[in-house]
Amino acid sequence: MPETRVRACGITMLWGLLLLATSLSPAAAAGRKSPLVAVDVGHSLAQPGATSARGATEFSFNVQLALAMQKAIERERLKSLVVNLDGRASSLIERTQKAKHAKFFLSVHHDSVQPQFLKDWEWGGRKLSRSEGFRGFSLFVSRSNPFPADSLACASTVGRALKRAGFFPSQYHAQQILGEQKAFADKENGVHFYDGLAVLRASRSPAVLLEAGVITDRDEESELAKPKVKKAIAVAVARGLRRCLRRGRHRQPNLAAKTGKGAWPAMERRIATAPRGVEGLPALELAAAPAGQGSGRVRRHGPR
Repeated sequence: MPETRVRACGITMLWGLLLLATSLSPAAAAGRKSPLVAVDVGHSLAQPGATSARGATEFSFNVQLALAMQKAIERERLKSLVVNLDGRASSLIERTQKAKHAKFFLSVHHDSVQPQFLKDWEWGGRKLSRSEGFRGFSLFVSRSNPFPADSLACASTVGRALKRAGFFPSQYHAQQILGEQKAFADKENGVHFYDGLAVLRASRSPAVLLEAGVITDRDEESELAKPKVKKAIAVAVARGLRRCLRRGRHRQPNLAAKTGKGAWPAMERRIATAPRGVEGLPALELAAAPAGQGSGRVRRHGPR
C-alpha cells in the first residue's frame, strides 16, 4: 500500500476514535468518576464532645483521624472532602449541606461511657475521669436516612474491614442500660440502628457514624493516640468504603426510590423486617457481652 494511503487510513482511524470518545453520554462519563466521600469531623470547638482519660477533647481526636482517613481514602482512588475541620460549623445541617454532592457521608467520632461507669482519677495534676474495660469500635446507621439499605451495607463492609485489621466491635450499646439500647443492625460487624441521629438523617447520601474507640479507657486512649493506629483504622475504613462504593457503582442508591429495586436486597429485607422496639428502634438483639467489653454513647456531649 502506498505510504500516502497508509497515512490517510491512520488519520481516519484516529478521528474515528476521537469522535467515539467525545460521543459518550454525560452519564457514561460520570460513571467513570471516582465517588466523593465526605468525612465529617464530629463535634466542634464550642462543643468538643467527650473528654479523654488524660484530658484531651474528642474533637481533637476526631480531627486527627479524619485527616488520616482523607489520605487513606484518596489512596484507594476515591475522592474525599473533609467537613468541619476547623470546628466552626454552626449546625449539623450546615455540615451535611457542605457534603450535598458526596456519594457517601462518614461522620468520625470517638466514644465515652455512661456517667455511672466513670471513675475519678488524677493525671498531670488535673482531676479527670476514666473508665475501665469498655473498649471497641461501633458503627451507627439511621433508617430515617434516604438510603438506609446502602448505609447499612457500607457500615457492614467497613466493620468487616476493621475486624480484619485487628480491631473489635463493642457490644455495649445494645444492652439494657439507660441511654444505650441501640439494637444491632449487624451484630457480627458492630453495626447498630440509631434512627434519631440528626447528622445521619439530614445527609443527602448514604451515611454512617463511626465511634473509633473509647477514649475514656486509658489503654485504648493511648492506642488511639498512636499515629500507626490511626493509620490502621483509616486504611481499614477506606478499603471497606472502596469495596462498598465500587460494588454499588453502577446501581445508583437513588434507583431504589425510582424503581423499587435497590442495590442491596438483603439489607433492604433486614431493615423492612426488623421489629420495632424501644424508642421506635428495632427490638433488641441482646446477648451476654464478653467480660470487660462495651462502650458508651453516653451522656450527651453535644450534637453528633
